Order: sequence, then structure tokens, then C-alpha cells
Amino acid sequence: MILKSLFLVSVAVFALNEAASANTCTDAVYQNQSPMMFNRESFVRVDSVYINDDSSSWKGKKYIYNNGIIEKVRADFKNENHAPAFWIFYNDTNETVLKNEGYEYIVSGEKTQDTLLYDIKTYYKGKFEYTQLIRIAPNYFVSFPIIRTVHN
Repeated sequence: MILKSLFLVSVAVFALNEAASANTCTDAVYQNQSPMMFNRESFVRVDSVYINDDSSSWKGKKYIYNNGIIEKVRADFKNENHAPAFWIFYNDTNETVLKNEGYEYIVSGEKTQDTLLYDIKTYYKGKFEYTQLIRIAPNYFVSFPIIRTVHN
């Protein structure tokens, strides 16, 4: 009887431990996925990502940070003859910094209570494309474009 009771107690402790680990795991996955590029409070800093996807034209991306702030992303294409593309990020500045080459982003951010707020203006070859709003809180993430333009 005592062995049976000890067994049941150990199974219960194991089950509770697994539930606690699952919660910790969920938190870790959320920290990883809520967007790693902009969440300065996240403990995750992505160095590179490689995707095996035949529908994609690129084979990998390398995220480059300086003091926890995204500076650029290098995208390596599957076509070896195609030079890598760089997406450049400028923080809390204006359009005078743009080099008018490829994709460039001007990121302005602030923190209100427990929420990080980011407005990201996207430019392609110096022309404004759209603004994206990103909101990150401890338990949610939302991102959506608010203005879109079409180029000929």
C-alpha cells in the first residue's frame, strides 16, 4: 500500500512538473516568436535563420544587432548568381538618413506601461511603401500595415 501511495504521489509530482515545464516552454516560445527583430526586452537575439522552402527565393537570413537593436538583415538567395540583399533599419530618425537602395526601414519605438509600441516606415529605393504598427505586451503581439502605396 505504501509503495502504491508513493508511486501515485511521484506520478502526481511528475505530472505537475510537466505542466509547469510546459508553461515555461510556452513562455520561451512566445519570447522567441514575438517578433525577435524588435522586441528589445526579449532574451532572444536571432543570429540567422535558414528555411528549407522550395517556394521561397532565399535560403537564409542573418539578423545583425547592435546593443540589442536591429541594424540590418542579410538575405541570401537560392540563386548563387544573385548578390545578397540587405534590409537596413534606422532607429528614431527621419528620411534624411535613407540611402535610396533596396529596402530601408525607419523604426520609432516607445514603451507605455507594459507594452512596446513600434511604428515602422518601409521604403523601397527611397520611395515610401507603407507604415507598419507593432504592439508587444507580455502576453500578446499584434502587427498590421496602416498605409499602403502602389508603385508603377
